[in-house]
Amino acid sequence: MRKTTAATTRIGGLDLAGQIAAGMKAAKVGEAATLLKRTSRVPETGNIAGKTRVKETQIPCRGLRKEVMKNGQRVVTVSLFGASILIGSDRIVPVPGDAVTIRGETFQIEAVKDDPAAAVYRCTTTTVGTGPR
Repeated sequence: MRKTTAATTRIGGLDLAGQIAAGMKAAKVGEAATLLKRTSRVPETGNIAGKTRVKETQIPCRGLRKEVMKNGQRVVTVSLFGASILIGSDRIVPVPGDAVTIRGETFQIEAVKDDPAAAVYRCTTTTVGTGPR
């Protein structure tokens, strides 16, 4: 798997992203989400034509969803709490081409904006779908 991880950012010795995620969870802010981390294409087993498929790793996390209409197009922004996106002890960073499932819908991530503490990744999506093949 292509691993894009964030180092734990410490400011004054504090894991700010971890504290923000814990505070949001304690305050019951945010909701369950799943980051679908997509890797490079892998060969399909048993396919002699050499076709490939995208491999996805599902990573449970937490975030917020905001939806607006812009120029007649549905734009969904999902803000994922950085310290909640974990594989083992590694924090995973969402990137364009990944997808996120929240409130029962899956959205392809087109752009990601983060903050210096890696506490929140604001993922902009405009399409619903399974992503590139």
